[in-house]
Amino acid sequence: SGTSSEQWATLLRGLGSSASVEQAVSFALERPDFAEEMLAATVFHLMDRKADSRVRILAVVDGICTRAAAAPAAAETGETSCESGRPAFIKALCSYLPRMLEALLDSGAAR
Repeated sequence: SGTSSEQWATLLRGLGSSASVEQAVSFALERPDFAEEMLAATVFHLMDRKADSRVRILAVVDGICTRAAAAPAAAETGETSCESGRPAFIKALCSYLPRMLEALLDSGAAR
């Protein structure tokens, strides 16, 4: 049924309900080895989508952060920095945030 990257792209294109957002969050957190790839695709989709779609993509990122912050490893340390015991997706997100912001600003200016 396709690679993780293809499945992630399909999930991002299909966001339209809270159930699909939750499905994307679960998919991402279950595949920490693909965090960098998924975030690169997320940046691409942020640049390539209308405002309502970008909001849903950001809801996925927010859901990932919320669930990761509640993970036992994060809760035990009480740390909030990117270098703490966070899941791979959160660590990768720290480096991708500037690119995501740039994608949002560029796509907003182009519309």
